[in-house]
Amino acid sequence: MSRRRRKRRGVKSAAGYLRIAERNRRVNEAKHDQTRQRRFERNFLSRDLPDSKAARADASDGGRLTARLVEEIDAPTRRERQIAAVNLAAAKLPRRSGWLRKLLWAIFRNGRNRELTMRELHLPKWQYWRGVKYFLDLYADK
Repeated sequence: MSRRRRKRRGVKSAAGYLRIAERNRRVNEAKHDQTRQRRFERNFLSRDLPDSKAARADASDGGRLTARLVEEIDAPTRRERQIAAVNLAAAKLPRRSGWLRKLLWAIFRNGRNRELTMRELHLPKWQYWRGVKYFLDLYADK
């Protein structure tokens, strides 16, 4: 039996090469269309196509979530915000209230531990509560 040999033809131009590549792409696409994978893929809407329903229904927040994440990364830490709040509160105190400023910072440092705050500042109980009442009256929303 004789086999026919095909003579290989070389591509002579770039346009010819593009035509052959396009033809091969179409043949591969047609073969792939017959597979189970392609039938599975057809069940889903494509977002890549400009006129597809999926592309129109794509929910986007316009980058707001990304902007919020970046702001949170660059935002001051919780401790820095607390210190800024105490500084703001201290700025509202009268000028000659050194013991009230000390009390404010001691309360910030010690939190709800009243005994530790009173011991740290050597304050009697009545003076501690007088300062706390002053803060509550001063900073209460009116």
